[in-house]
Amino acid sequence: MARIDELAEDFVRRVTEVCDGGRLTLVVPDRTRPLPLKHLLPTILNGVLSMQKSPRRISIVVASGMHRPLQPEDYRENLGMDAWPRNSTLFVHDCRDAADLLGSTKCGIPVCAHPSVARADAVGILAAVVFHYLAGFGGGRKMLLPGVAAKRSILALHRRCLNDGPRGGRHAAAHQGILDENPLHEASLAAAALFPPKVAMHCLLGSDGSLADARVGDLANDYRIACTAYAAERSFVCDEPFDSAVVCAGSAAQGFDLVQAHKALDAVAPIVRDDGAIVLVARCPGGVGNPELEEGLALGSAEKIEAELRCEFRVGWHTALALRKKTSEKRVAILSEIDETPARASGMKVLRSIDEAERWLDQNTPKGGSLFVTPYGANFYYRLASSSPEEKPGGHQR
Repeated sequence: MARIDELAEDFVRRVTEVCDGGRLTLVVPDRTRPLPLKHLLPTILNGVLSMQKSPRRISIVVASGMHRPLQPEDYRENLGMDAWPRNSTLFVHDCRDAADLLGSTKCGIPVCAHPSVARADAVGILAAVVFHYLAGFGGGRKMLLPGVAAKRSILALHRRCLNDGPRGGRHAAAHQGILDENPLHEASLAAAALFPPKVAMHCLLGSDGSLADARVGDLANDYRIACTAYAAERSFVCDEPFDSAVVCAGSAAQGFDLVQAHKALDAVAPIVRDDGAIVLVARCPGGVGNPELEEGLALGSAEKIEAELRCEFRVGWHTALALRKKTSEKRVAILSEIDETPARASGMKVLRSIDEAERWLDQNTPKGGSLFVTPYGANFYYRLASSSPEEKPGGHQR
């Protein structure tokens, strides 16, 4: 804890220097991106106020992106709000609300952001480094776009995951664990440059969800170093693909709905052979999680979904495309409480018990076939040795 306290002090010192007595906005993750903020955030807020030239105003903005925003009172316990100083104000970002235009990136993304972030004299970012199935890694620059951005900015960013080449499909570098040449990472980083001066605390969590380490600095080099450290501890490389796999979504938040749970399926799919079998274990008490996902699945095949997506991009439709592509390449079942209709529309077999899952695996795994089991979901980077050249984690794997 002594090192964490030192890092928090370093973050406070840096962000206060940048703010120089002006308006400070701290950006923190929403409920879908775990980070132990209950003690960390009050410590940072009170530390900022203790500085000689403390900000005249402090805002805290929850980066909800396009997730369903909750009410401020819903975050009271998780953010330790009862211990906040009085001059702190909480805002929960809603991408449908009015936003300030900061400019456009070279690739044509209009960057519109929450007013409290756009008008700040300094922005402090608190986020955990995690894997992300499109942007390579989460946290860092993603806390700004899509985190506190307007809906049209978010859609323009995610549209870049599609390959504009003749073969279509997802861009080769828009995958988990990849930063180099990743179009979402590059666009999000370019968008971040349009925001007010910023300092980030890139947090690394332990297996129990506690804050194990962090790196304080910028959204480019310091963020990449944190991603490299994260990936080095959470990579699984195998020589040959498995015949079948069982993958758990991970935490309760990661298995809350199909939108989040499918990321575990996406993560493990590269190490399962074509036409292999995968059981995704996810309760999904939140159901599908996004009505657009159901709409996308109703379009039919992956080819039909992609055709519609290129005419009108919707994040939920892209999730439907990613899910339908995997169920067209592998045999996929989900052990879950989810309603059967949308699950079947995605091409997944719905299982209701462990016994049923065991029988399904026996039927879909060749005799003597190899089975891979992981409880870590998308918290690990699974890849074949043949697709992993000798380069640092976070590099481009083709």
